[in-house]
Amino acid sequence: MTGSSTGKARLLFASILVSAWLVSFASRAAECSAEVVEKVLEPVSRERPSIQIDCDLHLDPSDVITKRLIFEGADASHVTVDCNGALIQGGRLPVHNGKDIIEVRSRKSIGADEVPSWSAPHDITFRRCNIVGSVRIWGMAPNGEGRDLRDSSRRPEHVERARRFAPSNIHFDQVQIVGVRRTPLYVGPGVTKVIVERSELAGTARSVGIYLDTESAYNVVRNNDLHVTSRWPYLGGIYVRKREEIAVDNSSENEISGNRFRTLEGGGIYLYRNCGEGGTVRHGTPHGNRILDNLFEDADVGRRRPAVFVGSRGNHGFEFRTYCGADDGFPWGSSADNRSFARDNIVMGNRLAYHRSGRAIREGGESNRPNHFADNQPVSAVAGRPKGCIVPHGYKPWIQDGDSIDVLVEGNVPRCGEQRLVCRDGVLRETESVGCQVSQHPIACASSDDRSDRGCEARVQCPLGAQIVGLWMVAGGRSKRNVPPDRPFWNAVIVAHDTGLVRWIASDGRQSRLRPGAHSLYALLGQPGIAVACRGRDCEIRGEAYCR
Repeated sequence: MTGSSTGKARLLFASILVSAWLVSFASRAAECSAEVVEKVLEPVSRERPSIQIDCDLHLDPSDVITKRLIFEGADASHVTVDCNGALIQGGRLPVHNGKDIIEVRSRKSIGADEVPSWSAPHDITFRRCNIVGSVRIWGMAPNGEGRDLRDSSRRPEHVERARRFAPSNIHFDQVQIVGVRRTPLYVGPGVTKVIVERSELAGTARSVGIYLDTESAYNVVRNNDLHVTSRWPYLGGIYVRKREEIAVDNSSENEISGNRFRTLEGGGIYLYRNCGEGGTVRHGTPHGNRILDNLFEDADVGRRRPAVFVGSRGNHGFEFRTYCGADDGFPWGSSADNRSFARDNIVMGNRLAYHRSGRAIREGGESNRPNHFADNQPVSAVAGRPKGCIVPHGYKPWIQDGDSIDVLVEGNVPRCGEQRLVCRDGVLRETESVGCQVSQHPIACASSDDRSDRGCEARVQCPLGAQIVGLWMVAGGRSKRNVPPDRPFWNAVIVAHDTGLVRWIASDGRQSRLRPGAHSLYALLGQPGIAVACRGRDCEIRGEAYCR
């Protein structure tokens, strides 16, 4: 390379660095001026009950804010509020009665074509704040019953629209929220990528502690202390326990991990889909949620309400939900079928302190399957045990202390990761991955004699030293009325209703007979082989297994 070429290359490289720095700098919010800080800290009044923030706000530990803080529209993006221990006091002030002390919300506008749109804030961080009151994050509507959200839900592509117009990437780190009547943290319809970590939620609420509303997704609640008491006014001023700590209402792909639950008279984490309340069609389902490595402390939870309830609402007449028909007339979601369809959720590695273990983790009716449950144990059985580890995208999302993993899953296809991850008392450490290969093995058999009930059998045996790291199966028949579905669940089997007896047998001798419906195959991960069979004149099994 000539000196001229070298100089040009260096100049190009320098210009790229400068451009990247300018983009990064431009995306950061400016520091709040002294005048803005003064307005933030002045006492609340009926004339000035709130203030909008679109700048970085840094407070002193002795500061007290009594105004409502509003973060509205894209102008409020890339803002950091570092309270440094300051108090945001609003829940007990009459001027804020029935309102949230912090709102992160989208700004609505009407275009020339009379079509509404919303400018959504994103990338906002709250750090080291003590909040008395409630926090709400919302886009098209504050909750699942808003008019704009309802109108959108009656048209196609509603989920994409609700998420595009809602806030995203809102981060709460080391905050304390003490609820006073209202839900302490409400994640509204369509909101995505909220992270709540190393924080505490306490106080009281008429509903739940944390609400993840319809069509929200990809939110993370991890390493928090959660003990909100849910109370509802009753006869003569007496209060009764009403709701669970966390409601996952038609919210998907969330992670709830490493939390400590201490107030569970009404239950811990409930997954369900609301059925037409407010006339809004709920398009999605509460699927793909991961509930991992939480500690549920209440000794009576198994006796009263479960720590985890996947598919807690059947939405039938016995539950007295009179609004289920309010969204009728549309060919999708809750309008077409009121059931929750809470499926493909993973509940794993949780520690449970209660008296009666049989009801601590529950699953709803057949429509709420498959879900995957593993390694959830009574606290007495894990006392003093080192912590396990959460493995993002691992073929197992949680492994015990001392275990390792080097296979990740992308698009339901296992592949070798760049490193082997080893769990050491809750910390993942990287080591070299040696000899990792993933092989694919078909699972296929079909009845060969229409006059016999012998059916068929298929076997998968992994290569020597390998084990199953992922699989799927469908069992049905060759007749047109009994064709198995084309889109199976990962690590699960779907058995068509007209299929004969289906069962699997693992290499270690465990086996299970499968009724019609969807069933988890999570117990087969780590097995060196499997045999599956169906009995009947019209039975067929097909699928795939992956070995590492």
